Amino acid sequence: MICPHCEFEIEDNLEICPYCQTFVKQAVKKPEPEPVVWTGALMTKKEFMKLEQYPKIKRIINICAIFLYVRIALSILVTTLLMDSWLAIEALVILGLTLGAHLRKSKGCALALAIYMGISVLITLIEAFLRGAFLGSVIAIHTLAAAVFLAEAMVKLHKAWEEYEQTGIVPDADGEMLSKYGYVK
Repeated sequence: MICPHCEFEIEDNLEICPYCQTFVKQAVKKPEPEPVVWTGALMTKKEFMKLEQYPKIKRIINICAIFLYVRIALSILVTTLLMDSWLAIEALVILGLTLGAHLRKSKGCALALAIYMGISVLITLIEAFLRGAFLGSVIAIHTLAAAVFLAEAMVKLHKAWEEYEQTGIVPDADGEMLSKYGYVK
């Protein structure tokens, strides 16, 4: 049984806890662990993406997405002030890809965003070199970094999903197996 005062496990026949010297007449018996019931069914991809096994990866995804949302908001503000349709199209493309990567956990959107931002940075650096305006290139490089980190985190998350899909075992963030069960109810 368990001592109600110190919560140490003690023998059932004791009246006084040997750890805290409390009278344990009404001590509670140690609860039996509930058995794990395996249904034999694998989780869906949506259920897998909601697991709390990957907090670091999900934190990186969220931070990068927030940075990209702020960058999009600034692009929309600049677009409104300058009436530049190219910036509006770019903001919409980045918004669509970021939403797809962040909310739908789409590896394709994350990789497309990283590639798009790589091309955009290259063009921005060439323009900055020709015009001498380097502020835009600094913002573009930071945006590229966020897109690359987002893509890297998404690839790790999808690699874990693919491993689970093949083995039925949920890998932890370091690639080790956490459970020999599929979906546990």
